[in-house]
Amino acid sequence: MSLTKSSNLKFAISKEVKIALLTIITSSMLYTGFNFLKGQEAFSKSNYYAAYYHHVDGLLPGNPVYLNGMNVGQVKELELTPDHQIKVTLQIQARIELSDSTVAKLMDGSLLGGKEIMLKMKPGTKILEDGATILSEIEVGVSESLMNQAEPILKGVDKTLENVNSVLNKENQQKISQLLGNLEAVSSHLKETIIENRQSLASTTHNLDKLTTSMVETEKKLGPILTNLNILSDSLKDMQLKSTVRQVNKTIADLDETISKINKGKGTLGKMVNDDSLYIHLNKTINDLDELFLDMKARPKRYVHFSVFGKKE
Repeated sequence: MSLTKSSNLKFAISKEVKIALLTIITSSMLYTGFNFLKGQEAFSKSNYYAAYYHHVDGLLPGNPVYLNGMNVGQVKELELTPDHQIKVTLQIQARIELSDSTVAKLMDGSLLGGKEIMLKMKPGTKILEDGATILSEIEVGVSESLMNQAEPILKGVDKTLENVNSVLNKENQQKISQLLGNLEAVSSHLKETIIENRQSLASTTHNLDKLTTSMVETEKKLGPILTNLNILSDSLKDMQLKSTVRQVNKTIADLDETISKINKGKGTLGKMVNDDSLYIHLNKTINDLDELFLDMKARPKRYVHFSVFGKKE
């Protein structure tokens, strides 16, 4: 009987040990997997640093810490200080050395929301120890940037609405109503006029169509006529030019022939140019005529004889 109880006790103890071991192994695997999913090495040594911000806008424990795009840590915890600042404890891999010029920049994680810390490494004078405080900086978020850009637009919209409201006061509303009434009346009269003159408008449109068709046909007919007129004009110009050229050529040829005859001493003009005797005789004849005219003028009775009684002197 005692042997049976002892064996049952050993079995019970061994079962509890197995359950405990299974729990420890499962917890270790969960811890390792959780840290792996967050980009942390499960059993690596870490250092802790503090950074202070005026606001964190949704930063939560477990949010990542990046260095040049690589996950090197996470946000461990957040704490509100007596002066209403937010103390953010950062868990950073111990192999990452931070200097006194390192800045922990709080920025948007993605367009879907969320925050992250980006480490900006700058040359410093010393390496920070575990538990030290690092410099902090807040990047202007997308939503804040959009609000800053939208603020002037919203002010402009408000101003426009104020102007619209000022236009739509009682006095202007009355004027607008009158204007709309007048437009409605004009539109009604125009509609009645169109209905009354529908047949005339249709006839006018038909006539315009016929006129357009006729003009197109006339243009087609005028095309060849204008072409022929151009050809005829060019022909007449060519004929007149040819006739003129022929006449000029004939005149030049006649002039050449005349000059040639003169040079050869042919004709009266040629003899006068080429023979001095003819010029001398002609000059002598002119001188004799001069003397005769002078003598006739001086003694006319010598050349003219007449009497009243028919006798000669």
